[in-house]
Amino acid sequence: MRIGIIAPEFPPSLGGMQVMALNLALELSKRHQVTAFTRRNQTPSPSSFKTTPLLEADVDRDAAGLGSANVDVWLAMNAGYSVLVGRLEKPMAVYCHGNDFLSPWVIGAPRMIDHLQRMPHVWRYAEPLRQAWRRRAVMRGLLRSSAVLANSDYTRNLLTRKFGVPEARIRIIYPGVEDRFFQARPARSGGPLKILTVSRLESRNRRKNVDGVLRAIGLLKNEVDVRYTVVGEGSDMPRLVSLARELGIADRVNFTGRLDEPGILKAYREADLFVLAAKAAPNDVEGFGIVYVEANASGVPVLCSRRGGAVDAVRNGETGILIDDAEPVGIADGIRKFKDISHLFDPVKLASYAEGFRWNLAAGKVEAALVSIAGDCNRLPITRSQSILNIRNTPAQSDKGIVDVDPTI
Repeated sequence: MRIGIIAPEFPPSLGGMQVMALNLALELSKRHQVTAFTRRNQTPSPSSFKTTPLLEADVDRDAAGLGSANVDVWLAMNAGYSVLVGRLEKPMAVYCHGNDFLSPWVIGAPRMIDHLQRMPHVWRYAEPLRQAWRRRAVMRGLLRSSAVLANSDYTRNLLTRKFGVPEARIRIIYPGVEDRFFQARPARSGGPLKILTVSRLESRNRRKNVDGVLRAIGLLKNEVDVRYTVVGEGSDMPRLVSLARELGIADRVNFTGRLDEPGILKAYREADLFVLAAKAAPNDVEGFGIVYVEANASGVPVLCSRRGGAVDAVRNGETGILIDDAEPVGIADGIRKFKDISHLFDPVKLASYAEGFRWNLAAGKVEAALVSIAGDCNRLPITRSQSILNIRNTPAQSDKGIVDVDPTI
């Protein structure tokens, strides 16, 4: 089977969606002919599959290049590309993650919205209208796709509740964890509590809540001897470094920046607790959180909030601790709790739990979904008149049988 993977998020750029696209391509190429369509200048070339860097992360511009591809089935790794269902001739499965459909960024919008943005008094309404239009386009694409995949129960519920995708049509396929994270763990030797966070540190994306962990450590500085390692880089790092100084904990915090593979694995081996207590906003969520499973694979328990898809990745009291409050006080309470029950977390059992998330298992489920839709001509027929080119000219009301997208989500 010839599989075309549409992956605007792909290495060498960093992120969970990039890791997913690469590993699915690697696994699927063991049994099928795979071509990963990536952004220009993103050209890793593993020998097992072909990489075609033609995407501009703009569906209108990308449609022509994708339309000439010789594939049997499409796997879109970004929900925004669902608007090409019907415009691309072969059936498409769409893998949804969270922000890719809540805040779509690969879809254009009517020019009248751009005009609004230049007008006094009404310019502030332009971006909400643009996002509402994009979400409507994604909704229609998902409802017409051959298969909808979700990375968690949380993501599936969002698709059903806010986008009207029938729950029965959505297949939950959890992301995988790479083999490299399964490593022997040295015996704990006592000393300070070693806490680890691995995350991008971007000013425009603070849902990872690293500052909340820093403030929690500040609250505990006279109570718990903590050493906090933050692995990652980004535009928000200077602010976080300054915050650690203001809190009087700079000597307890190590911002490593980006580490190579041996450095990251060493950081996991040496950690006692992995902490990522994410916050969720209406249009900015953590769809799953594979870093929690990566930590477990290394024998490290985790501390996270009951926000987004973390509840799908973590078993409270078994593989980590779930906290209700992602504010500093709640994180500090979670760290205190961990100190009291840390002996209950067996590294071997944590790694055994992570075994259920190996990439070959995840890819097998994706493969089954693709095989089931490849060559199926009995799906809802889509004509070129229903393509993204003409959605822009349709009235604002929803199609018959299709719910409206709430413009506030």
